[in-house]
Amino acid sequence: MECFILQAQDTVKVDSLLSVLKNTSQDSVKIDLYIELGKSLTAKDTIRAADYFGMAIRLSKKIKDKKRICIARIRLAYFYLFNGKLPHAFASLDSAANQLKYFSVPSVDADFFKYRGIAHNFSGNYDRAVSDLLKASSLLEILQDSSGLAHCYLNLGISSMDLKNYDKALDYYRKTLDIYQKIGDEKRSGHVFGNMGIVYKYKKE
Repeated sequence: MECFILQAQDTVKVDSLLSVLKNTSQDSVKIDLYIELGKSLTAKDTIRAADYFGMAIRLSKKIKDKKRICIARIRLAYFYLFNGKLPHAFASLDSAANQLKYFSVPSVDADFFKYRGIAHNFSGNYDRAVSDLLKASSLLEILQDSSGLAHCYLNLGISSMDLKNYDKALDYYRKTLDIYQKIGDEKRSGHVFGNMGIVYKYKKE
């Protein structure tokens, strides 16, 4: 039932975004809507999601909006990570890095470092992952972005566990758990408890 409700909510959100898109003529608003549509469809319609990210990038280039090009490429990188296309994710992040030279927006910088850190986690470059995720978490603390922080702490826990820094891993998992319990996210809390169990098992071996 929970899955059906979430799918229904996603469908309503996509329909709402499409309705707004149909009635706007501003390119900047169109780009933002394309990105949101890509995000909303990442887990349910990969072809359409990729198309919307592509439209966002092309229109951003057309109006020479470096910030939106960067945001679209970062979100596209996450799309690739979600779908197991690691080389594509790194390529998109490299392109985003070129755009980041021209402006500084803490929330965009935080997303960039967070997703590049996750990409390094996936590729087994755990030291690089920790470096990027710490940069992201510092920015997210300033922004008071609890959800983003939890995502960072969770991945810092994973990196630390793979680096055999088990006490550090547990510390990050506890921070993650504290956030998820405060917002009442039982599903993700359960996932963190599972990861903590793995760390305790490794510590005994």
